[in-house]
Amino acid sequence: MTTPRRCRHRYTLAALFIVALAAAPGPQALDPPPTEPAPMPLVDVMEGLKAHLKFIAQHLSDPAERPAVLEHVHDMQRLAWLAKTMTPETVAALPEPDRSARQLEFRRTMNEVLIQCCRLEMHLIDGSPAQAWGIIKGPLLKLREKGHEQFQEDDDG
Repeated sequence: MTTPRRCRHRYTLAALFIVALAAAPGPQALDPPPTEPAPMPLVDVMEGLKAHLKFIAQHLSDPAERPAVLEHVHDMQRLAWLAKTMTPETVAALPEPDRSARQLEFRRTMNEVLIQCCRLEMHLIDGSPAQAWGIIKGPLLKLREKGHEQFQEDDDG
């Protein structure tokens, strides 16, 4: 059973809540939502992949550099993940339905890069720099050449 005293207590709490809401700053007083940084162009993503791969290749056999090498592999994975959501300029210029098909080919290629980066990381974790080098000189190099042939504009003219 509700007593008059409990009712007064509830009304007092409700009144305090309403006063607090009225005194609270409105939406105009709040800071604007943070804006996301400008997206990185695909060419910068690819240059980042190249720079990280170069570092990895140069420091692969030095056990003291393993933590740094693993961090660069992680950065390559992050960039490959980002790149697969992007559209190369050569693909964007195509008419539909060719564009959709080529976009899927690009995404598949970037997924293959991501898979090879994971294999590279596993060899490094296992302490097998020779096998890691095999991933760099084998599948990753072939994927780079294939990607450039399929998705990069010719610089001939």
